[in-house]
Amino acid sequence: MLYYYPNRPYLISPDNPEVMIKDQDPNWHAEIKWMGDRLCLIKANNKFVFMNRQKKEFSKFVPSSELLEQLNALNIPNNSQLDGELMHFKTKEIKQTIHFYDVYVLNDKQVREDLETRRNILLEHFNNRTFPNINVTQAFSGMFIEIFNRVIRDHEKEGLVLKNKHGKITFTTNKSVDVLWQFKIRKENKNYKF
Repeated sequence: MLYYYPNRPYLISPDNPEVMIKDQDPNWHAEIKWMGDRLCLIKANNKFVFMNRQKKEFSKFVPSSELLEQLNALNIPNNSQLDGELMHFKTKEIKQTIHFYDVYVLNDKQVREDLETRRNILLEHFNNRTFPNINVTQAFSGMFIEIFNRVIRDHEKEGLVLKNKHGKITFTTNKSVDVLWQFKIRKENKNYKF
């Protein structure tokens, strides 16, 4: 099965006027960006492979039997790739938790529909069930700055990713690409400033 590098959002400051423009546009929503590691979850040969955004397997991560049980309950077909965030390495309080936000491949077919359709595909696999360690990250419409200011108070959350509901994946097998249908706003830290 081919590995597709995840699309990368453009990083912008919360003060950027684009945030307010997108806030007023019903085609955009915001999803929480957790303080985790980008996860490309592959299912092949009835096994899950946990890869990072650089196409490397998480060598120090061993999924618990509970996490694997929950993933198996989703009935994800073989030869599938889901995009999400693994909460395990960067936070002390949260381990063995996955927040999904996209699906790239399902049953060996690229999912070329828009984001809204892809999110619905993910939600269908959850079938109104809740799991302790996996979920589809929540989407918010409007009030992006207010939500951002509330979210960044939580040390387990990094900020928001603004996404166009009509955005389509740019499939690439050689490196991640920045896409204009996603913008990330996050709190400053010692490694970068806006």
